[in-house]
Amino acid sequence: MVSGYGSVVRGTHQMAIIQAFVDDSGNSTAHGNPVFVLAGYISTADRWEEFSKDWEIECALDPPIRNFKMAHANSFKGDFDGWTREDRDARLLKLAVIVQRHAVLRIQTYMAWEDFNDILSGQLPGIYDSPYIWLFWKLIADLSDWQEARGVNRRVDFIFDNQGTIGDEAIRWLRSMKRVMPAAAGERIGNVRHDDDQRVLPLKSADMWAWHVRRYLADGIQDQKAGRPIGPHRVLMKELMHCPAIGEFLERSDLEALKTAYLRGVADAKNGVIPTWAEDDGS
Repeated sequence: MVSGYGSVVRGTHQMAIIQAFVDDSGNSTAHGNPVFVLAGYISTADRWEEFSKDWEIECALDPPIRNFKMAHANSFKGDFDGWTREDRDARLLKLAVIVQRHAVLRIQTYMAWEDFNDILSGQLPGIYDSPYIWLFWKLIADLSDWQEARGVNRRVDFIFDNQGTIGDEAIRWLRSMKRVMPAAAGERIGNVRHDDDQRVLPLKSADMWAWHVRRYLADGIQDQKAGRPIGPHRVLMKELMHCPAIGEFLERSDLEALKTAYLRGVADAKNGVIPTWAEDDGS
């Protein structure tokens, strides 16, 4: 991959639209969940259109899957209620192969809930007291950094699964951040929005990957605490990990740095210095 992207993306015209579809998993500590994940896949808009056709055809087969959710598949709920394990696993494999056929890059970032609760929870106001805003920013920044390191300058549109109010606030905050980024980095960030995975089918691939990332990390954390070696990848991981990955863990030191930077900005503001990233013209 000379240019950083695979041959599928490198071979497209520079005007080709590149899209990243991203979902979250583990957005609460229910059932002892130790990690919060944002993850998904990247490909060209044309390939995502073909993905949607293939996904729709597969889900229409009997028994139909009207609204795929990896969590439902895992727990035999929703559309998977009453399925046998063998039938479910066979169908999931077919869906994973569709992802494998069309996605060219994986993207993911994550943090431990324990770290967030120790360092940031209750320490910062508004949206900054949510792990989502920091993962949202890191995922976008990681892709921009990945491109820069490879001498690539391609505009990428990001489509995240709906998040309600926090999603809207994250978009507004991103506008402020782009104003202080280096021009090339800002130009690599295209349109960013949240949407409904029942309407935008590529978000289903992100749902599948985000769930697997969270489950694999959660199993690993639990195994480490119990003194057990981290177990093998789950059944679909081989297919879902077919393409290169971008993104890293937000470690405790990263969260400490974010907290320090925010508090320094607040102190500057009290002294009459308004940090540019804190301004928002509402556009």
